[in-house]
Amino acid sequence: MIREIERLFPVTIQESWDNSGWQIKLNNSFKKIIIALSISQEVVNEAIEKEADLIITHHPLFFKAQKSIVSGRGSSDTIIKLIQKNISLYSTHTPADAAPGGIAEKWADKLNLTRKTPVEPIDNIMKLVIFVPESHADKVRDSICIASNGTYESYKDVSFETEGTGRFTPLSGSNPYIGEKNKPETVAEKRIETVFRKEFLPSILNAIKTSHPYEKPAYEIFPITYSGNDKTVGIGRKGVLSEPVTLPSFLKKLEESGLEIRSVSGKIFDTYKKVAIVPGSGKSLLHFAEKESIFITGDTGYHDAEFAQTKGFTLIDVSHYSFEKIFIDIIKNIIKKESYEGEVIASSKDRDYFTYEWRHLC
Repeated sequence: MIREIERLFPVTIQESWDNSGWQIKLNNSFKKIIIALSISQEVVNEAIEKEADLIITHHPLFFKAQKSIVSGRGSSDTIIKLIQKNISLYSTHTPADAAPGGIAEKWADKLNLTRKTPVEPIDNIMKLVIFVPESHADKVRDSICIASNGTYESYKDVSFETEGTGRFTPLSGSNPYIGEKNKPETVAEKRIETVFRKEFLPSILNAIKTSHPYEKPAYEIFPITYSGNDKTVGIGRKGVLSEPVTLPSFLKKLEESGLEIRSVSGKIFDTYKKVAIVPGSGKSLLHFAEKESIFITGDTGYHDAEFAQTKGFTLIDVSHYSFEKIFIDIIKNIIKKESYEGEVIASSKDRDYFTYEWRHLC
């Protein structure tokens, strides 16, 4: 079941700052699952009360290094309680934002956008092709796998190799490992191929430098298109409405779809055809907004509204929680299709931490 989630939302496409995947893994099979947007003490207590042994969340528990676990300190109590009660925790964050069938694409479908493409395409998957003498193939391959974290989606030590013949002539000024200067040389070599996330590129280049015997190793590195689906992968979705809409009618549709609108800013136009959607917090992508379009995201501020006005688009800020809670249904449907025999529960304790109906508090 987790393998299917990772097939659809592979951890290899997560952003470099993200930490999707297993947060705490204590078992290999699970009898009852709770799904929530975020992990909290309330969600953990609910899992304990309902005897769940796995929690799946959108937001990971660990983003930064956990340097200590001390009872009574923030997330420490959550970690302690999960381990004591034998509850595992899995999270899929930016992969579920970016992949086909994820949060952004579901919203694009709900709003009937056509000609959908990512707001920011992901190109963080790269391919390495390197040529190595047979005597050092194992050493170089192993070094590269270690440097690249050794995994691709649900597999480790992923590579492909073929045998061939390398030909070269060392010139004066060279220091060849094999052969003599100014004499043509042939060497039995292996062509090794592997894929990796772009963030591991520096460590892979260092691994090649330290493990490859040649003075000047022959290799090439290039970005590849995610092959898990024929649709493109990236953060957010942008597209075109079938018919022009006015802002009031579009806002009404958003509210009817379950989005909590916090603010509308920027330049207002009579009608719109182009819409961009970045669920969660997408203000870092506002520079992708097109003129006379609508850009929907969350967690924006004063200067973002100012930018929208200056660039000439309408910015709609919706609550982070209402935008992403569709994640729960997405995961439930994936698990259902896997014929999981246990119980799957949408957390009743998962909630929006902002209060919108606040006047009654005064």
